[in-house]
Amino acid sequence: MGMALMMLQNLSGINALNYYSPTIFKSVGFKGTSVGLMATGMFGIIKASATFAFMIFGIDRLGRPKSMLNGSVGAW
Repeated sequence: MGMALMMLQNLSGINALNYYSPTIFKSVGFKGTSVGLMATGMFGIIKASATFAFMIFGIDRLGRPKSMLNGSVGAW
């Protein structure tokens, strides 16, 4: 189950989004190198904050098995 979840996470495209985010933000309309890097940094901070908030509040409400199954379905 753990290997399948990791594989689904990689297949969902989040690694590509992290890698190509400066290019993606440039194509959306952000100008300049520092602005693209700033947007990439903000994306990382928001992603980490959402994960941390779910770890604190979401897992206790849903339980670990339901959280893992919902996450794996969302990654597919």
